[in-house]
Amino acid sequence: MTESAQTRAQTAMKEALLQDIESSFGPRFDEVFQHNQDLEARMDKKLNKLETDLSDMFAVIRKISETRDSSSTPPSVTKNNPPLLPTPTIPHDPNRGRHSSPHNYSGMTRLAKLDFPRFNGDKLKEWLFKVEQFFSIDNTPDDLRVGIASIHFDGLASAWHQSLVQSDMQPSTLLDWSSYKLLLYERFDDLLDDPVAELKNLQETDGIVEYHGRFELLRTRVNFSETIWFATT
Repeated sequence: MTESAQTRAQTAMKEALLQDIESSFGPRFDEVFQHNQDLEARMDKKLNKLETDLSDMFAVIRKISETRDSSSTPPSVTKNNPPLLPTPTIPHDPNRGRHSSPHNYSGMTRLAKLDFPRFNGDKLKEWLFKVEQFFSIDNTPDDLRVGIASIHFDGLASAWHQSLVQSDMQPSTLLDWSSYKLLLYERFDDLLDDPVAELKNLQETDGIVEYHGRFELLRTRVNFSETIWFATT
């Protein structure tokens, strides 16, 4: 076989091999190409949707920001929009709380950390002194003072108050703190308690600190006017 004939034979074999390859893999190449085309189309669709969603979201954010800015801007004074009147001030009432409506009373929340003095029938004057301080700080209405004080009664004092409630006494007495205090004095004031005599007989027996402590206690219990107080010294 001549060289030229051999070359032609090799060329023919290559062409035949290429045809076989194309016939075998051609459809697969087309399938892969079509798949890629479909994938790109889906990606483009998703990107377009994402851009639309982002655009809508930013539009909503801008609208909210504009609404907030407009609501924080004070309204201008126009004929149809008169200026707001100043808030009226309420004058201070030194007697507020003594006879105010119970509906305006917030209770003892402001003094929640302080224990209301309890009373069992002993040392009436000292107990009343603490109670009056509490009512003054709390601005407790007068018609609530009896009820608040009585729920802190123990023992003999509690039994006395219960009998008072069950008696034929006028209900108004239980709403009048001054009248109720008179009843307390009638029942629990110790007739044998004479702080003036104790004060005059006070001697320094247990040291200066103990002496001054007893002195201040007796001075409070005496509760005299300044003139009488100087007369006892």
